[in-house]
Amino acid sequence: MLLSNEILTGYINEQFNRYGNIKFLEKIWEYGKNKLLVCEFVYKNVRFGIDITPLNDSDKLIHLKLCWRKPYELYRSKLKFERIISTDDIGQYLEDISKRCFDYIDKNAEIMVSVIVPVYNREQTLGRLIKSFQTQSMPKEKFEIIFVDDSSSDKSIDIIHNLSQGLIYSVLKSPIQSGNASQPRNIGLLAARGLYTFFVDSDDYIDNDCIMKSYNMAIHNHSDIVYVKCESTSKSRSLKSRLWNGPNNVKDADIYNDYLLLSFYSFKLFKTYLLTNNTIFFDKSLSVGEDQLFIVNALCYAKKISIIKDKTYYYLTTEDNIEHLSQVKETNDNLYKKWVLCLVNIFNVKDIERKKKLFNCLLFRFVKKYSEHYEKYENSRKETIISVLNLFSKYSELYDDSLIYEDGKEGLVKFLWNRSIVN
Repeated sequence: MLLSNEILTGYINEQFNRYGNIKFLEKIWEYGKNKLLVCEFVYKNVRFGIDITPLNDSDKLIHLKLCWRKPYELYRSKLKFERIISTDDIGQYLEDISKRCFDYIDKNAEIMVSVIVPVYNREQTLGRLIKSFQTQSMPKEKFEIIFVDDSSSDKSIDIIHNLSQGLIYSVLKSPIQSGNASQPRNIGLLAARGLYTFFVDSDDYIDNDCIMKSYNMAIHNHSDIVYVKCESTSKSRSLKSRLWNGPNNVKDADIYNDYLLLSFYSFKLFKTYLLTNNTIFFDKSLSVGEDQLFIVNALCYAKKISIIKDKTYYYLTTEDNIEHLSQVKETNDNLYKKWVLCLVNIFNVKDIERKKKLFNCLLFRFVKKYSEHYEKYENSRKETIISVLNLFSKYSELYDDSLIYEDGKEGLVKFLWNRSIVN
C-alpha cells in the first residue's frame, strides 16, 4: 500500500505523541499543488517546518527535510537535516530534529544583529568604539560583537577583553595576517548568528541608537540593506553626499533616485541571509576598493533597501600615528579588476530596469572619479581607465542618458566623446 498524507499523519500522531516536543508542533498541513506534507513547529517565536515526502513505489520509506522560515533563513546554512528514513522511525526522528532545532534556537535566537569588527593594532581607538557598544539602546542580549584579529602585535586584544564585559562578544583570529579588512570581515560573517550583520571599523564608532534604529527599520520594512548616515570626524575627509539630503528616512529606496551608488562604504546593516545565501563576501585579492565591489554585489541581489538619515549614526575617523589594515596605493591591475568585477555582477542581474540603473550609476561614479585628473595620470593609468571604459562601451544598449545625474552629464559625455566611447 502506497503512503498517503493521511496515512503519514496517522503515523506522526501515533508515534510523536509519546514525546514532549509535540507541544511545539503547531500544525500538520499540506503545502502547494503537490500537497507536500509539512510538520510546522514554533518555538520562542521561531518557526520551522519538517517536509515529509513519500518515496515513489515504497510503502515504508519517506524523505525528511528541515526548512527554516522567514526571517530565520540564516539558520538554513547553520543547521541542516535531510534524510531518507522508515515510517517506523518517524516519531523518533521528529523528536531528534526538533530537539536539535530548539537547542540551536536557545543559543542563537536572541541575537538580532551581529556587529563585525576587523582589528589590527588598534589599542588607541578600541576604547572609544567599545564604549559606543556599551551604551547602545538595543539590549545587550540582542546583539553580538565579533572582533576578528588580523595578528595584532599591540594590546588590542587585552583591551577588548577588559572593556567588553557585559557584552556578548567573541574574538576570532585570522589564520594569517591578511593586511586588509576583507579576510577578517569574511571570517566574522561566517560566524555571525544575527539575522542582520553590521560592519564597523575598529578606529570608528557609532551612535547610541545605531544598532536599534537600523534593526527596527530593517525588520519593520523587510529591508535587505539599511544605509545609515555617516559623518567624518576629520576635516580632511569629507563625507558630504546628496544621499543624505533631507531629514526624511526612506523605507524603499531607489538605486537612481536615492543615489545608492554614491556610498561604497560597507558600514551598513545587511540581512545576513542575503550575503551568505548569495555568497557575497569581500574579495581578498583586492588591496583597495573591496568595499565597492561588495556593495555593488549586494545591491544586485537586494530587493528592498532603506535609508536612515534623520541624524548621524556612524562616525568615520581618520587617525594619525596608527597602523591601518591597508595603506596600499592602488595598482592599475587592482583598479581594472575592481571595476570589471562590479560590471560582471551587474551584467548578471535579470531585471533589465534594475540592471540599467546600476550600470549607469556605476558609469557616473567611474567617470566622476577619473575624469577630473585624467590628464595628470601617467600613461599606464590612462590606459587602464580606457580599458574599463571600453568594457562599458561594449554594453552601450544599457546606456541611458536619463539615468545619468545632471551634474555629471556634460563632463561625462565630453569624457566619453573624447575617447570615442559613445557615438
